[in-house]
Amino acid sequence: MGFFPREFMLRKVRHHNFYELADKLESVSLLSLFGGRRKEGQLSFDTLEDVFICPLKTEKAGSLMSRVLNKNTASIVVKEASAFFNRLAQHHDVWMREIAAAGHGLSEEAVRLLAKDHGFDVCNVLAKNPENLFKLNVEELIAFVTRDEAIKSQVFQNLVHFSGFSEDMIEAGVIEKLKTFVEAFTNDSDGELRETAEELRIRIEENEFVATKSAHLRRRENLSCDNPYGRIGEYVFAIGFLKPDGEINASEIDPNEPIFWLPVSVHSSLAYWDEQGVQEELLTRLAQSKSFDVRRKLSERRDLPKAVVDELKTDKSFIIRSNLLSRNSAQHLTDDEIREMLRGELGVMRDWDDCFPFDKRVEAIALELFTNEGPDGLIAQESDKQGIAGRTQIVKVRGDNNG
Repeated sequence: MGFFPREFMLRKVRHHNFYELADKLESVSLLSLFGGRRKEGQLSFDTLEDVFICPLKTEKAGSLMSRVLNKNTASIVVKEASAFFNRLAQHHDVWMREIAAAGHGLSEEAVRLLAKDHGFDVCNVLAKNPENLFKLNVEELIAFVTRDEAIKSQVFQNLVHFSGFSEDMIEAGVIEKLKTFVEAFTNDSDGELRETAEELRIRIEENEFVATKSAHLRRRENLSCDNPYGRIGEYVFAIGFLKPDGEINASEIDPNEPIFWLPVSVHSSLAYWDEQGVQEELLTRLAQSKSFDVRRKLSERRDLPKAVVDELKTDKSFIIRSNLLSRNSAQHLTDDEIREMLRGELGVMRDWDDCFPFDKRVEAIALELFTNEGPDGLIAQESDKQGIAGRTQIVKVRGDNNG
């Protein structure tokens, strides 16, 4: 789900002046992406070295956090993130409160605060999150849904498709609360809502809101995850609050505020980071990741900085090395480095046009390497039974024509 308010998006499209206003508003989130190499000791800002800090625009912060929320995340990550989302519920920025409303594991106080929020979009997001919403008592729930017909409809429609409450919520008596809440609308003036209430009543009777979770989801939630954010010696990343009195050019993380540590499973989301001033700092750290997926996503970027290419050009995966050849990043490679990457990889000939859109320099080097006499060029000797010898002749013709 997106966190850009619906009404503001409409206005932004209608008049170009709102683009300028949007940029100004997005720049005041008071949040920052930061990261560093983890040292010995309990994970905290103080146990990091080689640190970088990048103040975040609201939309960028929302995008990163929503990726975590949309994953089947281990329960330890959800628990440790709850303090951060509780704090966001008090944020002065309505967009940040929207993100809080979508967060996992909110406290009753935070939910109560969001349910009374003056922003429609905040309440609309909360209406889509039964796991949080039903921490309110029945009277508060009824007051919440009756504040706006759209909110009431949203709550009931989401309950129809809701897979079930967590074990903690069930033990806290949420099913009885749900039953009482639904019964309060059995005689609602809206006929369609009455039908939905009847459907929910049947689902409650058939015990569908305590449906057994899939084995896969149970495994995900019960992962021990001793180091879900990164091991000692690896780079870890997080979102934190900036000190409110800090200058733009001297940003500092507020040690008194909670931190939202990003699990390794979403580090690949950072590979397409385009924030000016910190892009190369972040990307060079991601290039050293132990995660193949992070490095693969990073190698798929166009126009990678030279420092990142230098890190990835010797990667043990050919997929990652070859990605550098099929994008503008090859400009940072020497002819000899390109030859070394291609040497022995005759398979690239089969996928030349679609999968390997080489630039002209790489193509010329590949043609020379694979068609000239020598251990790499003797394709017919390697696999003439597969018809690649004929492919060699085609490539030679292409080379002659290009010349």
